[in-house]
Amino acid sequence: MIGTKSFDEVLEKVKTFQTKNKRDFIIGRGWDQNDWEIKEFPTKEQLDLLYPDIPVVLQRIDGHAYLVNQKALDVAGISNETEASGGEIVKNAGQITGVLVAGPMNLVDSIVLKPTKELMIQALKDAQQICLK
Repeated sequence: MIGTKSFDEVLEKVKTFQTKNKRDFIIGRGWDQNDWEIKEFPTKEQLDLLYPDIPVVLQRIDGHAYLVNQKALDVAGISNETEASGGEIVKNAGQITGVLVAGPMNLVDSIVLKPTKELMIQALKDAQQICLK
């Protein structure tokens, strides 16, 4: 997602990834709203529509924020009543937007599936192919 010019481009990358890989839990990294024409944090609504039954966790480029969908919030036990210790659960009109900054990210980290050995090997092979290009 590094170098994307809009949130729509981020969504396209996620859709392409999921179509190819068919994961039960989608994890990505690299979005940066400062690179977009509209320099605002994205919200979870489109992720909720695309993946209502699959947790999605997209980490900001600097590693200090997540954008997550409602399924990930539910699995992590995050609601409007959750205390945001050491950070922020970003809300708009009292509703969670899906952006978690700093401390609350730990609640999501506890539900993120650890990669299998096979997945790590495939990731290394994929990285090798990228480097060889």
